[in-house]
Amino acid sequence: MVFKIFLDINVLLDFFLKRDDFDYAEKVLLLAKDEKVEAFISISILQTTSFYLEKSYGNKVAKELLLELLLIVNIIESDEEIILHALNSSINDMEDALHFYTTVKHKLNFIISSNHNFQKLSSTNLEIISAKKLLELF
Repeated sequence: MVFKIFLDINVLLDFFLKRDDFDYAEKVLLLAKDEKVEAFISISILQTTSFYLEKSYGNKVAKELLLELLLIVNIIESDEEIILHALNSSINDMEDALHFYTTVKHKLNFIISSNHNFQKLSSTNLEIISAKKLLELF
């Protein structure tokens, strides 16, 4: 079974900006590239990643990196139903709520995030785990 995973922004920023968890993020993206997992992001994740890449590397390099990323990840998005679930949920962080309910609706297996507060939202419906923990499953 190929896991379907949603990549939170911090995983992408760890990779592109070579932050502390770079090695784990890189290995997760290699799993996606090698089609051992099916990786998804939202448009908002792409937009935020774009902002940081442009700030760090300039517009031209940012676009090249994003085009490479889109070769290995799929874009999924929220709809009105998901937004209403997020707004009516007990999840305080609206962005986390949107990602949580988007991932549930699209029946993905995991959200991959290094955000410990986000990981606390893990449930029987959806596990939110670190890149390191995902790699331990392989």
